[in-house]
Amino acid sequence: MAYKGQPFESTVYHAARAKISDGKSVRVKSGSVAVDAGKFYLLEGFLGAAMTSATAAETDKEVILNIEPAEYETDQIKADDKNSMTIGENIYWDDSEKEFTVTAKAVYAGKITAAADENDVIWFKLAERPFAVDDVTILSTQVGDIGSLTTTAKNAVVAAVNEVNGKAGDLTSLTTTADASLVAAVNELDGNIGDLGSLDTTVDASLVAAVNELNGNIGDLTKLETTADASLVAAVNEVVEDIIGDLTDLDPAPDAATTVVGVFNEKVAENVAEIADAGSLTADDTAVRAIAGKVNTIIEKLIAAKLMAAD
Repeated sequence: MAYKGQPFESTVYHAARAKISDGKSVRVKSGSVAVDAGKFYLLEGFLGAAMTSATAAETDKEVILNIEPAEYETDQIKADDKNSMTIGENIYWDDSEKEFTVTAKAVYAGKITAAADENDVIWFKLAERPFAVDDVTILSTQVGDIGSLTTTAKNAVVAAVNEVNGKAGDLTSLTTTADASLVAAVNELDGNIGDLGSLDTTVDASLVAAVNELNGNIGDLTKLETTADASLVAAVNEVVEDIIGDLTDLDPAPDAATTVVGVFNEKVAENVAEIADAGSLTADDTAVRAIAGKVNTIIEKLIAAKLMAAD
């Protein structure tokens, strides 16, 4: 201000405008909201802690909000978000529920400084000016931290997606009926595989485990005595074609049997009897008696082994 004897001439202007407050609190209207002192509210564009109260019936009552960008504590948090409310997490104001959440909402509120405790209380630093979150900010939150990508490319989402797409390959090359997406193709395979719980193997947790069990039961194919030893099918085919032959070529033909075991059972069921009184054959029939004795011995052993029915 000007004073007598100052070395330079000055002009004094009297202005009516002056500082009102430090801006740590504002006066706002409650509207039709019931306001409890000590709790947070978003009123007329300001997010802060109410210093005074108002009932819902006291429409547009003037209340004071503390909007100072300081550290606060509150229990107005979304219950489902409690475990996610850790130090450094961004929080938003959910005006419909009148609570803070880690899910991106229209109004950004601040950053957590002390994680939620057993009483569902957090400490947080109120943003300098809680602001409406624009589309870019919401998208950034939804995308997440690209540094956490497990792809080699981490500089951009597009680069990471292209890397994954390259590894996935050309979907039209899929041999499944469904080739519009990997999910559809995998679902088709899952349906074709069926219920693993229905496997007859001891291990049924996965196809790989079940196949390994079968492979162990089959054994070493190179130890097969057949000429073909590349697979069980080839070995069995060799036995059927080269050793057993066509059962329909048997003479006499089997009654109804279609397997070697079936034919054998039919023959056993015919109940071949021993040669009667082999010892009564004449002396001139010494050779015949010897043959009959051998045959009888064979028949006795077959009966004893239950491979032939007794008389």
